[in-house]
Parts: sequence; C-alpha cells; structure tokens
Amino acid sequence: LNEVQLIQETAQEADKLPALEEISGGKTNFEKDNLNVEIKDLSLEVSNELNSEPPSQAWVFNQLRKTMSWLDWKYSPPNDWERCSLRTYYFHKIKTIFTGVPKTGCSTWLMALLHAEGEMMGETDPERADTLSHGTVFAHHRIKGMVEAHGKSVVNGAYSFAVVRNPWTRLVSGYRDLFYGEKKNEQYRAIGIHIVREMRGITDPERLQDLHPTFADYAKWLVKKGSHHHDRYFYPQVIDLCIPHAMYDFIIPLEHSEVLSKKVLSAINLHGTYLLGSYDKSSDPRYQKSTLHAKEWLSLLDPDVTDRLYSFYKADFMLMNYSNFTHPDFPLPLH
Repeated sequence: LNEVQLIQETAQEADKLPALEEISGGKTNFEKDNLNVEIKDLSLEVSNELNSEPPSQAWVFNQLRKTMSWLDWKYSPPNDWERCSLRTYYFHKIKTIFTGVPKTGCSTWLMALLHAEGEMMGETDPERADTLSHGTVFAHHRIKGMVEAHGKSVVNGAYSFAVVRNPWTRLVSGYRDLFYGEKKNEQYRAIGIHIVREMRGITDPERLQDLHPTFADYAKWLVKKGSHHHDRYFYPQVIDLCIPHAMYDFIIPLEHSEVLSKKVLSAINLHGTYLLGSYDKSSDPRYQKSTLHAKEWLSLLDPDVTDRLYSFYKADFMLMNYSNFTHPDFPLPLH
C-alpha cells in the first residue's frame, strides 16, 4: 500500500476515531473556549546553549495523563493495540511496537527497525527512506494484522515507543515537505493546487500549475477545513498515538531525540543499529530550519488564525508542555 491508499483507508476509518471537536475543547469550527488560554512567553532564564538534559519519563507520562484527563480519555489495562491507528506497527523479531506520527522522524525510525528485522539490508539512500520504509511496514507490519498473526499476549509483551513533536514545528515541517516547493511531492500537488484555488480564488488551470500555497494559505485552509479533512497528515498527534487504548513504555520528544533515542535502542538491544541523521545542519532544535521558519511565518499570521490553530492542536501542546513560537527556547518542552 502506498501513501495515497493509506489516505483513502484513513478516510474510511475516520468515524472510528475520537472526534477532533473533543480535542479542540468540545467546540466546532474552532470556536474559542475558556480553556484556550493565551499563549505567551514565560519568564524563564535563557541559556546560550541547549539544555541537553531531556525530561524524565516520569515527567513525560505525567504530562500524558494530564492531556488524557483534559480530553476525558481513560486508559484501562491491558493494552488493546488492535484499536490503534494505521500508523502503529509491530516488529516480531525484535519484539517492538512503534507508532509513526507524520513529521516526527518516523521514516528514520522505520528504517532502523526494518534493518533490525533483517528486512532492509545494506546502506539505503536517505532520500528513498520514506518510500521504502513506509511501503514495507504498510504491507507487513500493521499492528492489527500482527496481533491476528501472533496473538495478543505475544504483542502485549513487546516494548513500545513513539515520538512526538512541538505542534508548531511539526506544522511548518509538514508544509515545507508537502507544499513549499523545496521538495517535489507529486502525491500532494493536487491538494496544493486546491488550496491556492480555494484560498486565493484563482481558477485558471494554467496559472495554478505554477503556483504553490503560501504558509498563510495553508494555515487558513487548515482552520477552514478542520475536522472535515480526512487526511491524517494534518491531524493532531494525539489521534495517531494509541492512547487511551494502550500505554507506551517510552515516549521521545523529538527535540531531545539525540539523547533519548539511544535509550530506546538500548532497551530493544539494537546497539549496532544506526539512525539516519537529520537533513538539517544544526543539531540544536532551536536553530533548525523549521524552527526559524515557524518563528517568522507564524508571527505574520492573523492572530485569530494562530489562536484557532492553537485551539485545534491544544492537546498536542499539552503532551509535552510545548513552548510557543515566541518563547526564547522554542520549540523545546518546558519541563
């Protein structure tokens, strides 16, 4: 199955997922509610160097419990992995469960896990990683089929983890990947043209072929479409995570993945496994391209659009108490 087929399947399964209105505070059409507090800078000391100490897993899971409580989601053991999203996978040989949330480095992890399974040997061109890794896991590792093949007790004994990311940089990274024109993405080109047509009112097919949506176009379109858009690429991360049906053993904030990924690899005995590095030259997430673009582009949006986007992704911000784009330590978790 390719990404287009995944989108089609996801649309069919959308009614089985928690309603996005629940995540935006029980309001439809991104109405503001009393829970949507103003997002502004906190008066914290700013360091010139990245604080390399990641949040503890105790802190991470305390934040997860707060988020679930706000959503009124309740976890009841044992884990029920069969009810998880299409992006949760099981790797039987290494007894590992992984949820690949889009734009959190999931292709990198899938490549590493497939190498460990012995299904993708040798060096692989990083530019082909996304196609190769997703094609293989879609066909052979989706959690529901693996539970049916190996049994619940076997799968429940596996080590499980997921990666999450600051919603602002994830949003910008998705825009850059799909619509900005930095990369050629034919699968989403039709959606990009549709965004330009809908948000700018341009209908001439010849003109549209040479146009890409601006970030402002993209942001306004997300606000307008909201939960009526069935492509999970644009959904909040909490939709793809297996909560409340299952609880992970480990959750990595992408901003601290350089340290925490080593702990996960050690836990599943993959000491010789490598992870493809970020294409970004800066190892400090505060100075990576998506962060710098986020600061600039989000600051130029109409404040009402920014507020509505925040309301839409509020549960994702709560996951790791993520910093706002105006905060000096953006995009780090504030722990």
